[in-house]
Amino acid sequence: MKVLEEKKPFNALSLLSRIASIISSRESFDNIIKQLVFTLESELDLKNTHIKILNYSRKFYSGPEDERRKSIESGFKLPAEDIVDIGPGRKLLVVPIRFEGRDLGYISSMAEAVSDDIMKVLRVFGIMLGMSFFLIGREKTEIRRVGEIVYRSKKMEEVIKEALKVSESDATVLIMGESGVGKELIAELIHKNSQRKDKPLVKVNSASIPETLLESELFGYRKGAFTGATFDKKGKFELADGGTIFLDEIGDMPLHLQAKILRVLQSKEIEPVGGQPKKIDVRIIAATNRNLEELVKQEKFREDLYYRLFVIPIYVPPLRERKEDIYILVEYFIERFNTKYKKAVSISKSAMQILENYDWPGNVRELENLIERLVLTSSDLVITAESIPQHIKKVRAQLEQREEEAVVLSTSRSLETIVEDIEKKAIMDVISQTKNLSEAAKKLGITRRQLEWRIKKYKIQIQK
Repeated sequence: MKVLEEKKPFNALSLLSRIASIISSRESFDNIIKQLVFTLESELDLKNTHIKILNYSRKFYSGPEDERRKSIESGFKLPAEDIVDIGPGRKLLVVPIRFEGRDLGYISSMAEAVSDDIMKVLRVFGIMLGMSFFLIGREKTEIRRVGEIVYRSKKMEEVIKEALKVSESDATVLIMGESGVGKELIAELIHKNSQRKDKPLVKVNSASIPETLLESELFGYRKGAFTGATFDKKGKFELADGGTIFLDEIGDMPLHLQAKILRVLQSKEIEPVGGQPKKIDVRIIAATNRNLEELVKQEKFREDLYYRLFVIPIYVPPLRERKEDIYILVEYFIERFNTKYKKAVSISKSAMQILENYDWPGNVRELENLIERLVLTSSDLVITAESIPQHIKKVRAQLEQREEEAVVLSTSRSLETIVEDIEKKAIMDVISQTKNLSEAAKKLGITRRQLEWRIKKYKIQIQK
């Protein structure tokens, strides 16, 4: 005979503390919900918990659908709560998810028995979940997504604005920035928002094609132009006729081909190998990770072509200069690769902090490749600090060591000087993130006059 242990009564305070800890974790909202459902069911002896957030693309289930239950839920009118008998020993508990008087959704669970304590916990849980979703939603309003570009930083916002503005014209664009920052995505954005969007966007990486083949790849050739040319072949420029050609890594293009690119810009015509000149209508967007101005001085890049390309320059900043984008990029890539590989991996707070403190010399491309590898190789549901490669963690360790050294050095100074340095840095940080001094003073919790006095005291230079 199987002996059933009597289930111990739950501790409401302990349970709510665990719920608060889960909600405050820095994981994706979907994973937070999954953990909350598991905790509720295991602690309160509930089954088949459903959580529905209004105007949210997903409904979270922990059990199978039930037609009788579905009809009850569909008729549920917020802000009511209810306990419905739906069969022998089966009760349906429905509690609203609410925050600041707004009804955001509901929680429903199956139970054999219901107590006042269980309903009280569910009510508080609904409020906590509502607060969490409201705050997450407010944070997400700061996240921008244009095409495949995800960002939150002001620097990237300026890049996007510039790209969308130049897309309205047919002007030549030069996109500059380190490898992996997303120059190709900016080129795609310009093309897709231009009048040429229904025509081809042809991409050419000058560095990846052997110099001996680059001319024929760009301009094509005619039958009999050289041994093996048994038919006419269109080049990339001709294939892009009416549309846009993206010349990536143009700083690596040989000088004799730079002259031919210049001819396209000047006369709008190409000359296939072994053929006659031909008029084309194509917009050129070029990109480089090299300093073209320096290459011009070294006579490795044509000065006339440089000025032809430099009509509208767009500089894409490296990831280390816009670290506020790292968190949302990590979440974006995790979601994408979870979908691709049918996984449900999230990331721990400690692992995220390591990634945010790393400088990413390979920029967004390096981050994307790492996240794909971590999602693929993760045996657990959570990417932990131990999962992060050693060379990235090493940077974090060095940073912590420098912080410790700074603390040791500070002990030789007076307390007043240390406090002044902290206050000056706080003021400079807030000013850099706000539009004017009134807003900065409000964030700092002081009056504008007090802020102006401190700016004068610490000789802080403000860029207008």
